[in-house]
Amino acid sequence: MMKNAEQYVIDPRKVESNEDPRQFLMIRNIPNSISQEELLSILETYVQGEIEFLYLPIDKVTSCNLGYGYVSLLNCSSVLKLYNAVGGADRLSCRCT
Repeated sequence: MMKNAEQYVIDPRKVESNEDPRQFLMIRNIPNSISQEELLSILETYVQGEIEFLYLPIDKVTSCNLGYGYVSLLNCSSVLKLYNAVGGADRLSCRCT
């Protein structure tokens, strides 16, 4: 693990206390066959109406996603809601920036 990688890990206690105000997440390990619309649909089951921005880069040659994406949520409670809904860091492979 990188020297300061811990700074990117979601700590639910820090989110709840507003000590960690980040709302922008990098989601990793997305299956390459999922489209941006499918990812949005999946995320919306957990945080419906709370997604401000979603970006899923696509390889122009293969038309598959690159396995990661970015999502901006409306507020910190949305981050916590998504994190808890998918079972924490083990199920939501994300990096907060």
